[in-house]
Amino acid sequence: MKKLAVLFGLLVGLVVCTPAQDKPDKSEGKKKTPTPEFEVSAGYAHRSYEILKGVSSGMNGWYGSVDYNFKRWLGAEGEILGSYRNQGINGNTDIYAFLLGPRVYPFGHRRLSPFGYALLGAGVYGKSYPATGVYPALSYSDASYAWEGGGGVNFYLHKNLGIAAQGGWGHTNFGADNLVNPQTNTRISVGIVYRFSRQ
Repeated sequence: MKKLAVLFGLLVGLVVCTPAQDKPDKSEGKKKTPTPEFEVSAGYAHRSYEILKGVSSGMNGWYGSVDYNFKRWLGAEGEILGSYRNQGINGNTDIYAFLLGPRVYPFGHRRLSPFGYALLGAGVYGKSYPATGVYPALSYSDASYAWEGGGGVNFYLHKNLGIAAQGGWGHTNFGADNLVNPQTNTRISVGIVYRFSRQ
């Protein structure tokens, strides 16, 4: 909980310190980069999911996100993530997350645009075991709140098309003992990003 408070404190600090970045660039000869109305991104995601305290499982999957920019330095992000692990007779695991929250661009929108984010929402966990011998197939699912904070960078190769990379850290609370043993999740992802200009 302390780590979450520190993360939100840092993001609030960024929000307070960056309004000055929203002023137009008055330097001669410099062309101001227009703030896109929307940025849409999708690609590969790797999740490290804590099965038990100190025991993690690597999962591969995908992500998709949409960011609506209110200002040059502030946007609202919606993101969906799906991650999977096939362990044969030990079962298949899938985790989905549906998250919303602010995204902060401390330097505004440029060709290279770093950002930070804090997202809150819901997670869905699924586990299924195949039929083996006399044992029938089994499946289990659960849902809980989920949150994630982190940062990343968009690098535009073209006026509207670029590469997105980000990493995050967060929590889910799946299972009957979730109040005692919440799961820590780390995520890295890379994909493509496309921006839609207001002009």
